[in-house]
Amino acid sequence: MADWTLLAPEYPPALGGVAGYVEQVARGLATRGDTVEVWAPRPADSGAVLPGVVVRELEHGFDRRARAAIAASVRARPNAVTLVEYVPRMLGAAAVAWLSRLPGAVWVMFHEVAHPFERGQPLKHRARALETHALAFGVKRRADRVLVSVPGCERALEWLGGRDKPATWLPIPSNLPTALSSFDRTSFVESLGFDPGRPIVGHFSSFGERVASMLERTLAELFVRDPHVQVLLLGGRSNEFVERFVQTHPGVEGRLRALGRVDEVRAAEAIVACDVLLYPFPDGISTRRTSVMAALALGKAVVTNHGENSEGLFERERCVALVSSEGEIAARVTTLLADRAGREKLGARAREVYFERFSIDVVVAGLSLLRSGADQGHVD
Repeated sequence: MADWTLLAPEYPPALGGVAGYVEQVARGLATRGDTVEVWAPRPADSGAVLPGVVVRELEHGFDRRARAAIAASVRARPNAVTLVEYVPRMLGAAAVAWLSRLPGAVWVMFHEVAHPFERGQPLKHRARALETHALAFGVKRRADRVLVSVPGCERALEWLGGRDKPATWLPIPSNLPTALSSFDRTSFVESLGFDPGRPIVGHFSSFGERVASMLERTLAELFVRDPHVQVLLLGGRSNEFVERFVQTHPGVEGRLRALGRVDEVRAAEAIVACDVLLYPFPDGISTRRTSVMAALALGKAVVTNHGENSEGLFERERCVALVSSEGEIAARVTTLLADRAGREKLGARAREVYFERFSIDVVVAGLSLLRSGADQGHVD
């Protein structure tokens, strides 16, 4: 049995991928018999009943009073590892200085290192990049062990301070159910106004500007290529996307639906209802894309594109259909829709790889191995 102190930027009922991830990690460690204390800003459900886990809600974030309380708890649990679930601007300069003095072992999981420097970016964005790089430098310098959510983060960390602290990659699992106990696809599809006998292609994201722009072009081509295809979108701002799309692409109103932001079970049902999931990404697919993780975990065929930040793992494991550019996505989706055996084989491989490489059991086992001194070494 081991003790852990988790410092998090968010925790349920707060919505967000990091919140769900931290809850999964806390639950997984507790299931192994460890004791876990989570500190997170409001709202954080300190009344949740999760054996082995205590949640401390921070009324004003990581302010002076919160830092004093955390330090006192750490001193009272000298064998605990403090695991910081880091995102940019989670900790201000005073909190980073405090972290440098915190006793005991401190590990840092970089979900994201810092806001990027980009050519021609506005001055306020450059100032934010400078600030977040400085904060990340201080956090990394304090860390006894560095963990990253994607292998690509190692490059950013090296830029902050060389190879003095090799990073270990731990995956980000799906935050949706990985199986449904009962599900009537026909009823679900009919409730959307779709025809259960026609193919359904899905997309799940937060519909950020760059992804939404790629998705619009891809769907416009897909609707032309396949006059029978139906498209289901879910995630924040999906309704707004549909409203804009049908205005600029008349004639697809009955073939395009959005669910908006839904709960975990409803999201899983939507993914299972789809024949193929498509994910256009400006920078390529990475292991931090939890929407892709959800599709893999549920055994669905995924089509996505290469990009500058694409990770070789997906190509090596052959768990998604990778195309070289955005312009090839619609054609590959159409091919898979016509090949039931091919997409079922791809989906089965996706689920197999997910549980081998990405599940919460893999994350917790990795933490426990590192805790016991069995270092997994550099990310690959």
